[in-house]
Amino acid sequence: MFQSVGIRYNLWKAPRWSWAPPVWYIRTKTAKFAAHMPNTTQKSLSRRFPILGRAARGIKRATVLWGIGACIFFLLYFFYVRHYLNPQLLYHADKIVLPSGKVIDFPIYRQGAEFGREFLGRPGGLSEYAAARLGQYYYYSRLGPIVLTAIALGLYLFSHWLIGIGGGRASRWLRFAPPLLLLIACNQYTFALHNHVALAAALIAAVFYLFVAARADRAVVRLIIFAITCIALYYAAGGSYMLFAILCVLFEVLTRRRYLPGGLYALTAALVPLGGVWFFGIAFNAAYSLPSGLLPFDGTLGVTALWGLYVFFVLVAIGLPPRCALGRLGFALGTSRLPGKLKVACAVGVLAAASVSAACFTIDTDARRVLQANYLARMEQWGELLEEVDRHGARGYPPSVMLDVNLALFETGQMGNRMFSYPQHPSVLFEIGSHAVEYKGGCEVLLRLGRINEAEHSALEALEINGERPETLRCLAIIYIVKDQPGAARIFLTRLSKDLIAGQWARGTLRRLEDDPRLSSDEQIRYLRSVMPRHDMIVTSTKSTDASAGSGNMKETLLLALLAGNRKNRMAFEYLMAYYLLTKQPGKIACSLGRLDDFDYPTVPDHYGEAALMYGYKVRRQVKLAGPVFRAQTRKKIRDVVGIMRGCKGDQDAISKALADEFPNSYCRYLLTGNSGGAR
Repeated sequence: MFQSVGIRYNLWKAPRWSWAPPVWYIRTKTAKFAAHMPNTTQKSLSRRFPILGRAARGIKRATVLWGIGACIFFLLYFFYVRHYLNPQLLYHADKIVLPSGKVIDFPIYRQGAEFGREFLGRPGGLSEYAAARLGQYYYYSRLGPIVLTAIALGLYLFSHWLIGIGGGRASRWLRFAPPLLLLIACNQYTFALHNHVALAAALIAAVFYLFVAARADRAVVRLIIFAITCIALYYAAGGSYMLFAILCVLFEVLTRRRYLPGGLYALTAALVPLGGVWFFGIAFNAAYSLPSGLLPFDGTLGVTALWGLYVFFVLVAIGLPPRCALGRLGFALGTSRLPGKLKVACAVGVLAAASVSAACFTIDTDARRVLQANYLARMEQWGELLEEVDRHGARGYPPSVMLDVNLALFETGQMGNRMFSYPQHPSVLFEIGSHAVEYKGGCEVLLRLGRINEAEHSALEALEINGERPETLRCLAIIYIVKDQPGAARIFLTRLSKDLIAGQWARGTLRRLEDDPRLSSDEQIRYLRSVMPRHDMIVTSTKSTDASAGSGNMKETLLLALLAGNRKNRMAFEYLMAYYLLTKQPGKIACSLGRLDDFDYPTVPDHYGEAALMYGYKVRRQVKLAGPVFRAQTRKKIRDVVGIMRGCKGDQDAISKALADEFPNSYCRYLLTGNSGGAR
């Protein structure tokens, strides 16, 4: 009946002189108009025009149901992102190597115009700047999930608008596909917030064009609006402008049937990157093949999901014309194939199944396990770190996490008893110079030991390689305060004060330096000054040498120098003993047991006792102590190990299997087979 009054059903095909809304718009306005009528008027209209009454009641009920469903969906979305996905893990994971081999590259952000100008000289810089700013909120347990949920909500709303254009109420559930694709990408723990921001910018530009430029009377005006928007979007979001261009071309070609403007749009979009080549000096291939905002397709699940977002909106735009025809047909018939409750139940079931599948079957559990352990180490939650590693098993963790595990063992007083419950290697104790940069907590371990100069060297290397990371700037500031160089410390504190998260600590430390340039009242500074060596030494090499031949090792020399300066440096002592254990020097363990008197050990720790007693068995001498005594279970363990060695008669495979079964976490197993941590 509406055809008789000249009302068309497709917004895309609206005449120039009027805005003819689609069917869904007419129904919605009818429902809102009826809601404000008196009850008698509503009943009267329902009797005279039954179809209008049914439409008003049906649309109102369906809108409420879908609104409630969307609210529940995004509430669960937020709780999943906050309590399970946990964006906080990414904030502290810069340069962490995931089990898949990928390295997380978390952006640096500093407040101020100077930092912002760095992003103005390349296409996509503005979206990268926005992503760097939003990424800082990942530090907070609530704001990070809010950022990701807001992006997912924006994708949902654009899908809602795009799908609703064709009046396709039966395809409402498709609007939940973009948030689920975004969730799949985030489940891979790859920081791609700049891609999400660029995609959102492209969709906003598409909305702007379709609502503003589509009403322009002349094709030339629309082309000018398209060109200006396309150039601005390429500068702001980089390669994501292509999605905007494709949507506009499809709008002109498929719905308005204007092939010449569509071709001009495509040609204009193809020429836009040439402006980047000319104006920004970008290489010709890079301007087209690797624009900012689009991740190179590598076949991984996360990148596939991100590309799927772009493909989804393109396919929806392509399917608009046939869906519009189906929508008109369904409205004209005024019937539905399924009862309303059954349709709702089916939609809820499909959505629930898709959501559970996306949440449970696409999460990279190995990456989450590594990042959770790294997060606990950065938060200095040492007991929780050991519980996390014990819960999942130590196998599969990168060396950076194992270095943190050893530090956690020291901080919890378990280094001499449980060290070989985890896979060990001499390199995961600590490293020096540029090698320490490869480990997330490498500089921190050197600083805690008291090797201030070596920590300074490693931190400066990290500053050169990784940029002005907050943890690096903070480490350098502490180092120069300890070395009584407040001027140098102020330089790094000033840079750190512009950080959104660590800036408060930096500004507070600057104020304290004004009152006390040495920070003599700070407990951490006093401790570091008490354990730092009094004399400098030259580090010539970090390579291991043959200790049995009498030539020393630089790590051993550094630790011995610390103990020579302060006999009470417990960390230096335990790390020296751990170094002897890892390099299989039980003789030096036996000779160093006298240092136990400098500390409050009630008995000899298990690993030290095993090494000393095994050395005594080898040289056929009894190891005697004046202070702490060996534990009875340690002596029994050595007797059992000796019995296994004699019973296997030198068969290394048999010895390895027997020790793995009987004493999987003992030092004897590591000494005889090189294995530890329960692995065969």
